[in-house]
Amino acid sequence: MLGISRQLQTSRRLLSTWADTFDKYLMGAEPVVKDKHSKLLAKRGLIYNVEIQDVKPGYLSEYLSNAEKVLPDIHANEKLPVELYGQFNVQMGQLDRVYTIWRHSGGYADVDKTDLQLSKMMDYQQFVEQQGKLLHKREQQLCYEFAFWPTYDDYFDGGIFEIRSYSLKVGKAFHF
Repeated sequence: MLGISRQLQTSRRLLSTWADTFDKYLMGAEPVVKDKHSKLLAKRGLIYNVEIQDVKPGYLSEYLSNAEKVLPDIHANEKLPVELYGQFNVQMGQLDRVYTIWRHSGGYADVDKTDLQLSKMMDYQQFVEQQGKLLHKREQQLCYEFAFWPTYDDYFDGGIFEIRSYSLKVGKAFHF
């Protein structure tokens, strides 16, 4: 019995050592990290405000029609340090969901300026109240881009996009 136990322990140790070596061979030697992974992996400066709205069934066309009237004006307003990056409605998965993505090129300072200025615009406040009646729920997320993926700056009208999100584990960012 002792021989079998020792053999299993040795096999596990060898397998673990082999996996670590194989990992380093594929990924390269892990660099010594002196900063937070979020700072190393994210493009700084550009912040995306992703608004996720779940529209009540039967109200999606009204919601999108209202948005078409207001959102381009916000995008064109030179006093607001924000640009409308895109608006997408979901066709597979969580139906009646709309993603509105705003891009702030000046970081968190631009997010604060935009929020302050929009809070003073009565037309926008009425729009938010009107749209709110058509929604089940809404949420916002402030996101950075991954530094190792290219920025998509070209305007594309139409098409189908895949939406992905990632949850990185502490200490495993370089394995991503």
